[in-house]
Amino acid sequence: MGLDTSSRHTVNPSAPAAGFSTAFPFGASDTVVVYRYLRANGDIRNFAVLEEAQTFTGALTLTAALTLSGAALNEAATVVVASAATTDIGAAASNNVDISGTATITSFGTAAEGINRRGRFTGILTLTQHATALILPGGANITTAVNDRYEARSLGIGNWIVTRYQRADGTALVAAAGVTGANPTATVSGTVVNGAATTFMRSDAAPALANTAVSAASYTKTSLTVDAQGRITAAASGAADPTGANPTATSTGAAINGVATTFMRSDAAFAIATATATVRGLVPTPPNNTTTFLRGDATFAVPSAGALILLSTVTAAGSATVDVETTFNSTYDAYMLVATNVTTTLGGLLQSRLRIGGVYNADASSYGWKNVDSISGGTGETITQNNAATLIQISPRDFASHQPATFLLETSRPDLTTSHKSIRWRGHYNLSNQTAEFNGHGGYFSLTSALTGIRFLTSAGVINTGTFRLYGIANS
Repeated sequence: MGLDTSSRHTVNPSAPAAGFSTAFPFGASDTVVVYRYLRANGDIRNFAVLEEAQTFTGALTLTAALTLSGAALNEAATVVVASAATTDIGAAASNNVDISGTATITSFGTAAEGINRRGRFTGILTLTQHATALILPGGANITTAVNDRYEARSLGIGNWIVTRYQRADGTALVAAAGVTGANPTATVSGTVVNGAATTFMRSDAAPALANTAVSAASYTKTSLTVDAQGRITAAASGAADPTGANPTATSTGAAINGVATTFMRSDAAFAIATATATVRGLVPTPPNNTTTFLRGDATFAVPSAGALILLSTVTAAGSATVDVETTFNSTYDAYMLVATNVTTTLGGLLQSRLRIGGVYNADASSYGWKNVDSISGGTGETITQNNAATLIQISPRDFASHQPATFLLETSRPDLTTSHKSIRWRGHYNLSNQTAEFNGHGGYFSLTSALTGIRFLTSAGVINTGTFRLYGIANS
């Protein structure tokens, strides 16, 4: 560029002796104009002005402040340095240094004091804390994450300090000191005053109260002590309910009305015990068991041989099976099952299986049976039988809702384990405008184990209705 050395510029006409008042071009290069100026005290000074953008390819040392006016100071592009035990970021030709890889770093290399570097991590690695060589925030090792940022300054002679570290997810590298997170389930004493530092509301909005002396337990008819804050401070179970009166128990004949041992039975008669029946209508002490009965002369007696004892009742209501099991054993010589109002799905024949050895057996060819059916308007009997069946057929026809059946079924000595088990039955039902009768017998021949139950089922559908009562016939 040309240099006009004749032009003079008034810079500060009123400058003091240490300032300058005029300046003029003195020398120039392509991008720098050097001005020489005369100070008020007569001294001559030079100064340079950058007239155009300038790129420095070598070291630039400034001994005074550098002021930029209307321009940016652009730095070199980011340099990527691979991580290693010594990752020499000070030698990088840029202030912006990204660190790649996953190797553990123990040093940033040797650089002149005051050199600053900043950048990010592109991999996960460990920065190793050292008291002098690599001083880290928090004084502990740091495990980086992708895109974590750092700033570091050289302290000279191979020592560095990381002046800033920002995690990519925004969380703090070191938690704020002196702040302890609240425990949402912690407790305070029952006497703390609202507003005191130790009082708080739990995260579930329940007051945080300390345990009391009351034991955690289930209490009945409880006696409680409650304080002014509504807390239970004492609890104890109350006395048990008095034992209910036995409506059939008795007292002595000399008992006096109103005495605790005298009571009214549920049948409104006074319970007074006597040894024998009298004209006063008093009854003897009952034996409280199921093997005796009350006779017409008001005495209890044991059933004689052949008497029926009801053992159990099972009711069918749309049942796929009806199991009668209570109770077959050696208590009775024989058992009788009385079935009444039995109906089945239309087309479903009533059938049976025996519980032998604890299982309702359905073994092929293990059952045999024969059934005889006769109708009041008929001229003969219909006989059906099978000696290699998986069950016993009780009825030759279905018992639909318009023709309920009643039948008796018998068996004896179910407890014996030396003989096969068999059953016998006979019954009747209605068929349109006629009556019908059926009877038969059958048994199970594969095992001789004890019989402990009889199951009823149908060939199709269910047993709609029916009551099945099992009686024991007293031993001879």
